[in-house]
Amino acid sequence: MRKVFDMLVRGFLAAVLLLPVIASAHTLTLSPASTTVIAGAGFSLQVLASDLDGEAPGDIVSSFDLDVGFDPSVVSAISVNFNTAYFDPLFSGFDVGFGTIDLFGLSIHSDDALRALQGDGPSLLLASISFKAVAPGTSLLALSTQELTGGLDGQGNATLEQGVDDIDAQVVVIESGNQIPTPGTVSLIGIALLALWWMAQPRIHARSSGVRPQSR
Repeated sequence: MRKVFDMLVRGFLAAVLLLPVIASAHTLTLSPASTTVIAGAGFSLQVLASDLDGEAPGDIVSSFDLDVGFDPSVVSAISVNFNTAYFDPLFSGFDVGFGTIDLFGLSIHSDDALRALQGDGPSLLLASISFKAVAPGTSLLALSTQELTGGLDGQGNATLEQGVDDIDAQVVVIESGNQIPTPGTVSLIGIALLALWWMAQPRIHARSSGVRPQSR
């Protein structure tokens, strides 16, 4: 039943493509752009829409259908959390395939409500994708836009964003034994080395002068 419902939503999104278009260039980004995780650990990426000011119908997002490709030998997609304040949970979903995850969302709010929810922020959170690091390696997370729908113009026509810039991300998975030292760890190592050097000073001077050092 869920698959049939998803197909109906996708059909609606595809039908919107037949309506007149008002061009507007926006940016879809995976954030953070680069991350390093330990094999076996989980991590998440946010899908953000930016260059939106909400003034024109094409400057709000009412629906989307996106794909994110990844290397399945390095990472695996687990789940998606949608911005449910903006996109209706009944009309949002995702499908995980081999090396790809397809996510889509649809809002039932009016254009005015969408502008109020979007606010004046630099970007709009569409969804957050949860991944798991499977094995050491590097995976490109390639974002591609299938559909991105804006608001309605004065004649009731849906506006679609054209020339959308998709910005990819990258994840580096390392083995558990190759953890990158934190600044605090580096400081402790430095203090320990300094203490060892100070304790060795009497022995070094004693050997150079031929005097047997006294035990402390």
